[in-house]
Amino acid sequence: MKDDFAALNQYLGWLAISLWLFCFLSLLTFTTAKASTSNDYYEVYQSPEEVTSGSLLLKKEASYTNALRLDNHVDIDVNGIIAAVTVTQRFKNSSSEWAEGIYAFPLPENAAVYAMEMTIGDRTIKGLIKRKDEAKHIYTTAKASGQQASLLSQHRPNLFTTQVANIAPEETIEVKISYMQSVPYVNNQYQLRFPMTITPRYQGAQTAQTNSNSQPAPQSSPLPPLPQHAAHQVPLKVNLSIKINAGLPLTHLASPTHKLKINKNDHQYTVQLKNDAVIFDRDLELIWQPQTELQPQATFFTENIMGETYGLLMVIPPKIQDSKKPLSKEQIFIIDTSGSMAGNSMIQAKAALQFALRQLNPNDRFNIIAFDSTTRTLFEHSQRVSMLSLADAIKFIDDLTADGGTEILPALQTAVALPLTDTELSQMIFMTDGSVGNEIEILQYISQNLAPRRLFTIGIGSAPNSYFMSKSAEFGRGTFTYIPNISTVEQRITHLFHQIQNPIASGITVTWPDGLQQTVADLYQGQPLIITRKLDSLKSPLKIKAKMGKQAWQQVIPEAQLHQPANGIGKLWARQQIEALQDEYIQTNNNALPEQITQIALTHQLASRYTSFVAVAKEIVKPANKPTQSAVIPNALPQGNAYQTTGFPQTATAAPWHQLMALITALLGVLCLSWNTLRKRYEI
Repeated sequence: MKDDFAALNQYLGWLAISLWLFCFLSLLTFTTAKASTSNDYYEVYQSPEEVTSGSLLLKKEASYTNALRLDNHVDIDVNGIIAAVTVTQRFKNSSSEWAEGIYAFPLPENAAVYAMEMTIGDRTIKGLIKRKDEAKHIYTTAKASGQQASLLSQHRPNLFTTQVANIAPEETIEVKISYMQSVPYVNNQYQLRFPMTITPRYQGAQTAQTNSNSQPAPQSSPLPPLPQHAAHQVPLKVNLSIKINAGLPLTHLASPTHKLKINKNDHQYTVQLKNDAVIFDRDLELIWQPQTELQPQATFFTENIMGETYGLLMVIPPKIQDSKKPLSKEQIFIIDTSGSMAGNSMIQAKAALQFALRQLNPNDRFNIIAFDSTTRTLFEHSQRVSMLSLADAIKFIDDLTADGGTEILPALQTAVALPLTDTELSQMIFMTDGSVGNEIEILQYISQNLAPRRLFTIGIGSAPNSYFMSKSAEFGRGTFTYIPNISTVEQRITHLFHQIQNPIASGITVTWPDGLQQTVADLYQGQPLIITRKLDSLKSPLKIKAKMGKQAWQQVIPEAQLHQPANGIGKLWARQQIEALQDEYIQTNNNALPEQITQIALTHQLASRYTSFVAVAKEIVKPANKPTQSAVIPNALPQGNAYQTTGFPQTATAAPWHQLMALITALLGVLCLSWNTLRKRYEI
């Protein structure tokens, strides 16, 4: 009996030690991955949506890996408030086999992509715009027949992919994308952003609960997990050139994100990166400011295309005196604490939230909601600003850590469910990197459920999902503020609160030169209005009227000043039309709208959700018996993000569970072995 008992104890002891070793090795593997910095890894992808920067992916069976990237070239030409951008990236298939590639890259959410050109070896193939299904069929047929072909598709408004078929071994590939965008004038300065990387996006597990009469929004394709492995990251060579023809002398030209070399010639400026070799791990932001006395109030440009006239109007409402008695308001702060916020983003978000609390007035009410895979609320009801409530808030913020999924919908639903107070304004301030894949579902919920509250979004981190952030603010009748790093927190939060505290420009109407009168969206102080329109004529002055607080405001642009030419306005008009129809589709799910979007995109040769660029070379170059293989290069994680946030974007990590299991099994093993030893010594 004693021998059986001893054998059982020994068996349990060794079993516990085995379990402990398993948990320890699992924890060690996880810790090693987590300790990897953003400069030390490569990535394997299940889908082009998972790509974290502009890359050429080579298809291998059911996954994609990076091909060798040689260099990158970006040309940005700014004239007035319009930027023409050409992005050229050269790749080489360093493998010894033929390959199919996918080129994935981010662009600004307001980019009008109007041209794609692919050079493979000595062949240059220009893309033609087609309906998406037709373009895909043309590409698939060419690929199967051994022809070299390329396909450019919009995956999101700020994420595009190019597929490349039949890349020969050791062949160099050049991809050239051209687009137009308007440059916003915010807080007395122009702000231009060029995205260089994409934060991996989390696909929400929850479904928005909208009213029973609503139709489900058009959905985006799902985002599967993103596995990664460690390797050495080499800085990618990028040649970036920005030419700015402001037409006015500038008092300030700088970047809060990158070091620059600036050359000036009269009112024209040439900007380059100070270091030619940089990692594509954060968005580039460039800001410039004209002399104070020359700051624009209203500017109008035109473009004539095949007898059609297109106009672009930018209006900066004048400053008004701050309210002597600040309006009583409720502010609900919603902060993202998911895994994608780990690292610098979490530090930045907490600093922004703490600074925002210091801007509150004694007659304000506030609350804080933090979310990742779960949602936590500081107070059951919004509380008055006091020493006690602020102390509770600071402790709540200090205890926040970044981990888990990005479940935005439950956080918004929690905020909406809070009882409205008797204050004059109720506002939500939402801090996140926006790294979600179900943008459309969330936008539909915002458009249907937030009123009477207003939503202000703050983009945190080096590469936030600015399409989702800006569109959320637009649907929530608020504004979007981008904070690229910790040094800009105070300035940009101060500007945001200045907007919130002061009356908006409301009741804005534009009387166009052809006589049509149009009512446009409300504006906050310091927020520009940029609107395009197709015009029948330019026979009368352009008039803008608005109500600034209790004051009436009017701006008139005389007929003589309506003929300032600018290239790209027609494409920007078409892009705005597509965006407006897409917004309407999100809100109404009207099945007639996709065809309207398609027709505009085909007419103006633009990539859209329903149109793609396709290019096919005539020659058959790939032998039918040659297989497709893959090649690998490193890819940069957004600067400041912890490694595990990309490796595990959809769930909380298992590290705490592994630690607990290791501790329990280790203790169990020690106890069992100790008991067996004591039993033998004292012959129990």
